[in-house]
Order: sequence, then structure tokens, then C-alpha cells
Amino acid sequence: MNKNPQGPKRSGLWLLVAGLVGFVPAVQAGPYIFAGESFGVDLIAYPEGYEGDGGQIELNVCIVSGTPSTHDSAMEQSVRNIIAVYNQLLPTTGNLRTDVITGSQFDFESVALHELGHCLGKAHVNLASESGLSGDDQNYTKSTDGDSDNFDIATGTDGVRGSSDDARGDDENLHWYRTANNNPFTIDYSTVDSTTYARDTASLPTGHLFAANGDRTVGAVVLSTPNTEAVLQQFTFSGEIQRTLTHDGVATLQYAMSGADESAGTTDDFTFNLNFATSDCHINLSFNNSQTSFAACAVSAFVSNNVYARIASADIYFNSTANWFFNTATPCTETLSLTQNQWTMFTLPCSVGISTGNTVADVLGDDLTGTYDTDWVVYERDASNNVYTKLATTDVMSTGKGYWVITDLAGQSFDVEGQFNGSPDILLYGADAPDGRANLVGHPFDFSVDWSDVQIVDGAEVKSLTDAVSDGDLSETYHIYNGNAYDAFDASTDGMIGTLAKFDGIWVKAFKEIYLRVPSIEVTAASSSASSSAVESASAKTTISKAVTETPGSQVADDGSWYVRVIVESGDFKDSGNVLGQLPDSMDGQDKHDLEELEPFGDSYLTVIFPHEEWGGDAWGYTSDYHASSRNPQGEWTFAVLSSIDVSEVSLRLQGPDSILRKAKLRDLETGKQVKFSEGVYTFNASPGIRYFSFQVGKKYQR
Repeated sequence: MNKNPQGPKRSGLWLLVAGLVGFVPAVQAGPYIFAGESFGVDLIAYPEGYEGDGGQIELNVCIVSGTPSTHDSAMEQSVRNIIAVYNQLLPTTGNLRTDVITGSQFDFESVALHELGHCLGKAHVNLASESGLSGDDQNYTKSTDGDSDNFDIATGTDGVRGSSDDARGDDENLHWYRTANNNPFTIDYSTVDSTTYARDTASLPTGHLFAANGDRTVGAVVLSTPNTEAVLQQFTFSGEIQRTLTHDGVATLQYAMSGADESAGTTDDFTFNLNFATSDCHINLSFNNSQTSFAACAVSAFVSNNVYARIASADIYFNSTANWFFNTATPCTETLSLTQNQWTMFTLPCSVGISTGNTVADVLGDDLTGTYDTDWVVYERDASNNVYTKLATTDVMSTGKGYWVITDLAGQSFDVEGQFNGSPDILLYGADAPDGRANLVGHPFDFSVDWSDVQIVDGAEVKSLTDAVSDGDLSETYHIYNGNAYDAFDASTDGMIGTLAKFDGIWVKAFKEIYLRVPSIEVTAASSSASSSAVESASAKTTISKAVTETPGSQVADDGSWYVRVIVESGDFKDSGNVLGQLPDSMDGQDKHDLEELEPFGDSYLTVIFPHEEWGGDAWGYTSDYHASSRNPQGEWTFAVLSSIDVSEVSLRLQGPDSILRKAKLRDLETGKQVKFSEGVYTFNASPGIRYFSFQVGKKYQR
């Protein structure tokens, strides 16, 4: 836990009962404010305006001039942002970041997001300071103290407070959990109501003792969800931001929205919409040093029958003496440069639609010149119907999606501006093996994450990539477009191990409907060995690279593995995502390390493939070709250079272990010329079409 020298600050919550009114029995979800021994463990807090019937509730959120008024104007952008976040109700992981503000600052927007959650009816997910406990003991899941009037707290074998194996004695749970898995970092995307969530611990999965809460340590240590914490977890630390919702926070609100019958999809369901306003206020925010030493939400409610509480008033107060950091409209800004007449596959590394517009016109149209659909155009892939869709300038763009753009004008680039992304679960449509369904999706972060770290959410189960591939959920291989050809990557093939980089749009093949989750595990310079798109930065601009940066080792490994990278280049065209070699778990025929290459997207291309028509199937070619390791490396590989009419002089280079290249022979099968590796580069004039080469190690040519 990132505890700063000043120590954590507490977010407060005041509960004021305004009176009793009659009402029909209400639903349960969450933990909710007012729930407990005094008013009933099943008491649910509804936003102001809910009367038991369905429809949309409009709630006005206002900034009130403070005492002092020092920060009145500075807080507006953050208030607008948190309104948009709650209206969006997007569950994310990776919502904790420590690289945005200094260690002595407290992020106003993160604290305001927490307090607004209280004003919508949510309680702390942990026991928090109101329990009277101290230190980390406050991180146990929200509950009453039972008949003993003392909290029974003991960690189970995992040693983590707030997890599913805590022994809690007669404490009565107040945290509504997903019954399928008791995992606060997942949500039932089809239905959130009494059929999928419960409070009573009798409905816990087999082996679970208590409801787990969205504490960051529970996520990182127990549930493989690092850098993630429920917004309603009490304690705010300086030097970090937390500006997106997690799964249990969204589920808490959605459960209440299922209405008084606890059943989603019926007439008493409601939705809410928050508006930034200056009058007719339902929720007020202000700085008032007499009301709190840091931040607090004061809430009053009408309570009925110990099962229903409707908020009557809600006021959020902040203390001006804290070292506040105030967010801006575009803290995340990334720029992508485009190559004239060359398709670029990309995604959005910043969150749009919160503080900035999210249409094609907003994201690209404010930067790209020329006329849309004449000089430039954007496409997406509709995976549900398996077709391409040309976007209109009014169409909305979003995190986690992949897109295509092309411009016929030179010197074009566009900025993606907005907030920092959390990582949403990305829906993958599937089809039966062996064909599967290709999904064009996007890496959500503005930093790199290893492909081996991605996860798959399959119903109530969160799987590692390895397990999901083993279960037949998806292909381990993904593809990126390098500007003129496809590069293939996976998590286990030497020379092809992928790292997702900012702006990476990727093709992922799924065999059933699942969700792709990119965890917030940033690749550092010391740990990174490869980059799928090898994003190159110059000043503030980024260009999708034409090169893969991982280079072969200089020696054959002890297990006999080695590879040689094949690189072709001509002007703006470059393809370096191709390897040949030997691995202990490969075979001379087709195996899992022979990664399929996709046919180029556009009409202009230069690429290398390993053609294997003898393997059958409809593969266009392969981007890697591994044989079984041998005691004395030997074998022959045939590869082909394919070029379009736009390519003329081509440079061919090979990189690999010296011991392999010294005894290898490369022959141009069109001319019969044997290439000398000492020359470094073999240059030839390419005519449109295909040109074959033979690479041979350790034996004479048979031709």
C-alpha cells in the first residue's frame, strides 16, 4: 500500500435520518449507507427522487461557493468529470495510478468520486474508520459487530484482510456480492439483481467464509487484479489517482436500479442521470473548513420499515488546507502520425467522452485536414456480424476498440486527448474452432503491458492467458499491422513474444464469447524484451513503427533453441516480424510456434512469409517457421518476399547467432545467387509478386 509520509486521509460520511415514510419493500445491493443494526442489515439507500416506480431520475450536482472560496473554480473540471464517470457506469480494473501527481498531493477528483458515491447511496466497502478499529484492521469487509458487540476479525490462510477466507465470527455481512464467484473485480454483464447477487453469507460459493471487498491488496495478492481498488474503499493516499469505477461499485448502483422487486427488466427499474447545474440542486459540493478536516459527505434520508432509505439531502465538503491537485480536461494527450496512403490500425490510449468529445469528428476531425470520406476515412470491425463498418463523423469512439484510418494527404497526425483510461473488459465475439471469430480491439493504456499478462473473463471465471488458450477459448496469437503487413505475436514463441504498446489496435481470435482484460502491469525498460508495435516516440508524436525491436541472441541456447530474424525494407516499407529457427518443443512440420500471418490489409505492402501449402488449410502464409532442435543445428527453410507494385529496390537482412550465420547459406531462388552474409545486406529489384529464398544450415544444398 502506498502510504506517504503524511499518512492517509480519511473520507468522512455523516448519516442523518430525516424521518419515516411508508413505502413498499425495497431491493438490496451493495453495501449501502444506513444499513446496519439500527435500521436493518437489508436497508437500501436510493437516490433522491426514487418513489418505487420506474423511469429516469435526473439529479443536479452543484458547486456551492466555499468557506473559504479559494478553490471554487478549480474544482469544476473534476466535478464535471465525476458526473460523466457515474453516468457512464463503466467497470474497470487498473484504476490506481501513482505516476500522475506528486507524492505530497491529494487528487481532488479521486476524493470527489468517492464522496459522490456516498451521496448516491453507497457505503464504504470496508469496515473503515467508523468501526473504531485501527490500522489495516479497517480493511475487513463491511459488517455489523454482531451480538457480541465486538468485531470478530481474523485472516484466513491467505493472510489478507477483506478476502473470502476471513473468519468473522458473528459479524453480519453488509456487502452484497456476486454469488457466482464472490469476486468484487467482476460483474454479471447480463443481469444484476437478486438472482445474481446476495448479502447473506449462506449464498457464498463453496469454501468461502465471508464476502470479499475491493481492497487493493485483495486484488493484487488474492484475485490477480493489480493496481485496482473499489472507489468506496476508505482511505485516500497522496501521490495517486483513482478516477474510474470498478466492478462492484457499478454493480452496487445497478442492483438498486433493478427496483423494489429486486428483479431487473421490470417496470419499477430506474436509471439516473447526473447533471452539472447551478440551481435546483440535489447534491452540493463546497469547501468548508468548519465541516471537515479533509472530505466528507453529509447525507439525510427518509427511512421506512428498515428496508428502504431515500436520500433527502446530500452535501459534500472539503477542507482547503489539504495539498489538493486539481485535474484538467486533458491530462492524457497522445499524438499519432500517419503515413500518406497507408492504412494504420490504432486504438485510443486516452479516455474520451469524459472531459472531451468522443465522436470521430472530435477525436480525429479536429486535426486531420481535407474532407472526410474523400481525403481520409475511419473504419471499425463489427465482430458480431463479422463485417467492416465505415464510421460517420458523428459516430462515437471508445476505449478498447480497434480502428482503421487512412489519409491521402501528407504530414497528417491527430491527437487523442482526454482522461487516463482504466481497463474495461473487452467483449470478444466467438465462433467454433478452427475458424473462430476475429475481433479488432485495442490496448487501453498509454503504457506497455506484456501480452502474457492479459486475462480472459469467462462468465464468473477470470483465467490467465495460458489457461484460456488451453481451454480453447481463444488463440494465443494476436496480430498488429505494421503499416504495410501484419506481424504476429504470442506469449511463448521466441522472437515473437508480444508486448502491447500505446495506440496498438490488435486482432484477437476467439472461439466463444468472452472478455479480454488487460491488467495494469506496466512493462519497465529493465523487464521488457520486445514490443509488438515497437512504438517510437519523437517529441510528443508517435508513429506506428515498421520494426520489431527484439533481436536474436548471439548464441545458441543450452537447450538447442535459436532463431534468425528476417528483415526486408524499401523506403517507407519495412517488415521485421519474421523468424526462422529451432525450438525443443517444435517439430519439422506444423506446430504451435509456426504463427500464421494475415494477408495485408491494403494494396501497398512489402512482407515476408513462410509458405507451406503442404500443411493445408487456408493460411495465407506463416510469419515464423520453427523446426525441432537438433544436436548440431541443421535444416532448410524456404521463405518468400511479397511486394506490391509500389515497391522497387528491396534490402534483405538477417539477424541471428553468429554460430548459425557463419555456417548458413542463403540463396535467391530466382537468380540462383548465393548471398554472402559478410556483406550484411542483400539488395534486389523487386517486381510485384513473390520472390523465393532458401536458408540452409549445416548441409549442402539439394538443388
